[in-house]
Amino acid sequence: MDGRRTEKLKKIGSFTFRCVFFCLLIWLIFHKDYKAIYETIRTIRLRDFILLLFLGNLYLCFGAAAFYILVRKYHSEFTYRQALKTVYLGIFGNIAAFSLGSVPLRTYYLHTLGIEAGESISFINIDYMLHKLSVLLCNTLMLLFMGNWLLSGSGKMKQYLLIGYGFYAVVIFGLAGIVFSEFIYKRICFLILLLPDKGKWRKGKNICRHHLRIMHQSGNKIKTEKRNMIKMITFHGCKLLVMYAIPFVCLQFTGNHELTFWKAELLTGVSNLLSGVLPNISGMGSAEVSFLFVYFAFMKNSMVSSILILYRFVTYFFPFFISIFVFRTLRKQRKCKGDFYDGYKKI
Repeated sequence: MDGRRTEKLKKIGSFTFRCVFFCLLIWLIFHKDYKAIYETIRTIRLRDFILLLFLGNLYLCFGAAAFYILVRKYHSEFTYRQALKTVYLGIFGNIAAFSLGSVPLRTYYLHTLGIEAGESISFINIDYMLHKLSVLLCNTLMLLFMGNWLLSGSGKMKQYLLIGYGFYAVVIFGLAGIVFSEFIYKRICFLILLLPDKGKWRKGKNICRHHLRIMHQSGNKIKTEKRNMIKMITFHGCKLLVMYAIPFVCLQFTGNHELTFWKAELLTGVSNLLSGVLPNISGMGSAEVSFLFVYFAFMKNSMVSSILILYRFVTYFFPFFISIFVFRTLRKQRKCKGDFYDGYKKI
C-alpha cells in the first residue's frame, strides 16, 4: 500500500508542478495584454477553431507517414495506424515524463509488436535525425529567398540562426554516428565491456551489447535505402509546412493580414529552429520564448501573444489530450486481443 501511495503522490506532484509551471509561464508572458488577447481569440469562429485542431493533428499524420515508410520496409505487418499510435505515444512520453519517456515508451510499444528494442531505437533515432535534417533544409530554402527581409527586422537574428544551425548539425551528426558509424559502435561496445562482469552486471552487459548490435545492423541496412530516406524527408517536409502554416491561418481567422503566407512560414520555421537550442520542461518554455522573440520584431505584442496561445494549443495541448487516450487504450489492450496483445505474446 505504501508503494502505491508513494507512486500516486509522485504522479500528483509531477502533474501539480507542470500546472504551476505552465500557469507561471502564461502569467509572465501574457499578463500585460490579457484583455486584448481575450478579445482577439473571441473573434475565432467555432468552425475555424475546428479547422485549426485538424491542422494541429494533420502535421502529426505526416510524421506518422514518414515513420510508417521507415518501419514498413523491414516489417511488412506494420500498419499506418500503429505508426500513428507510436507518434502519439511519443508525445505522451515527452510531456508526461519530462521529455524522458518518449523513447522508452515508443520502444516498448514497438517491442510488443515484435520489433526488438535495438531495432526500435534505431528506427526512432533515424526518424528523429531526418526530422531535424528536414528542419534545416526547410529553413535554408526559405532563408535563401527571404533572409534579407528577416534580418532587416531583427539585427541579432543572424547570430541566433548560426547557433541554431550549429546545434542541429551536432544533433544530426551525433545521431548518425550512433546509428551508422562502425567506429562509434566499437567504442561503445568497449566501454560496456569495462563494466563489472558479475551477477546482474553481466546480464545487463549482455542485453546492452545484444540490442546495440541489432541497432547497428539495422542502421547499416537502412542507410542503403536512400530512396526510402528521401521519401521520409519529403513527408517530414510536408509535416513542417503544415505546422508552420498554423500561425498564418490563425492570423487570417482573427482578421489580421500583416504577414503573407511565406513570411509567416519563415518566422515560425525560425522560431522552431531556435527553440531546439533553449532548455525546456516537457516541451514547454523554449517554443514560447523563441516564438515571441521572432514574431515581436514584426507584429504587435497582443496579436503575437494571441496567435501563440492558439498555435501552442493546437500543436501541443490538443495532441497531448489525444495521446492520453492512446496511452490508456494501450494499457487496456494488454489484457485483450489486438495488436498490443499479439505482439506482447512474442516477448
